[in-house]
Amino acid sequence: EPTAHIDIHLREGLMRQVRGLHEELGLTTLCVTHQLEPPMQPGDRVLLLEDGQLRFAGPLGELAKASGSPYVEALQRSIDRLGP
Repeated sequence: EPTAHIDIHLREGLMRQVRGLHEELGLTTLCVTHQLEPPMQPGDRVLLLEDGQLRFAGPLGELAKASGSPYVEALQRSIDRLGP
């Protein structure tokens, strides 16, 4: 969780730099977080783990298709409240 304890402006700048390096160097980049804000950053895929089980893998916009888990449904409601 590289951005867990820094302010929002520094976090946004750091994530832009990580994304820039990702695109420039063609690297695979993995960012682990328990916060909603970092996944809101442009990314290729989101992996959602619950109780050690993979519940969703894909673009964040497709999370709504991952049904059957109260955790996933609660996360989707939180994302919907944050808006675009």
